Amino acid sequence: MKAVRGASKACWAASFAVVGFGGVFVQAVVIVVVAVFFLGMGLFGLAAPAALIRPFRIIADSSEARNEVRAVYGGFGVAVSALLLVALADAAGMRTGVVITVAVSLLGMALGRLVGRAIEQPAAFYPVWCYFWVEVTAGGALLASVI
Repeated sequence: MKAVRGASKACWAASFAVVGFGGVFVQAVVIVVVAVFFLGMGLFGLAAPAALIRPFRIIADSSEARNEVRAVYGGFGVAVSALLLVALADAAGMRTGVVITVAVSLLGMALGRLVGRAIEQPAAFYPVWCYFWVEVTAGGALLASVI
């Protein structure tokens, strides 16, 4: 139980790390924070797929299951991180489009969690609601940074 409380506190801290608008470099900071989050998730998914999904009580007990986690959490996370860094450089004027796309994707994940909540309630705050708030906060911060 103590580990769950610690994880919950860490998730709250991560979800609010992207808040604090008002500076000249806010857009860059928001993009970098979200890119680092996706890079961390991606690298963790590639290196330890079973461990990444364990908090959700999903068991990756086959090479096919671990491969799927590596693709969806690992490869996708690394790719989104790279795309955000391209957006940071505003290569080919893509910043706004990339940032909005990633923001809407994060908010879509949060919406999926709300739909899931309407069907069945998660047992605890962590991991479902923790990630809900990370997604809402990061998606909202990205949108606010380009609007």
